[in-house]
Amino acid sequence: MERKKIIELAQLLKLIPTEEVISSLEQEFSEIENMLNEFNKINVDNVQPLARLSDVIELNLREDIPENKEQNKQIILNNASESNEDFVKIERVIND
Repeated sequence: MERKKIIELAQLLKLIPTEEVISSLEQEFSEIENMLNEFNKINVDNVQPLARLSDVIELNLREDIPENKEQNKQIILNNASESNEDFVKIERVIND
């Protein structure tokens, strides 16, 4: 990733990175890119694409049924710093 793009992303995140951080990120992104380029060396000419993973492996998943829904809700509401009877109140993070 280019230095300019790193600085641009940092500014979008309201961060002010030091030169040391920018250099470190440039090096890390370069290493990641090199590792990803290793995948280009793999010969996949005779490999058929998967339509979905379940074609290969039968997954025995449990049904996702919440247990004690009201009790869990009450625990969450009790642990929240602010809440009303049904919802956790949080500070607004998006400006209009």
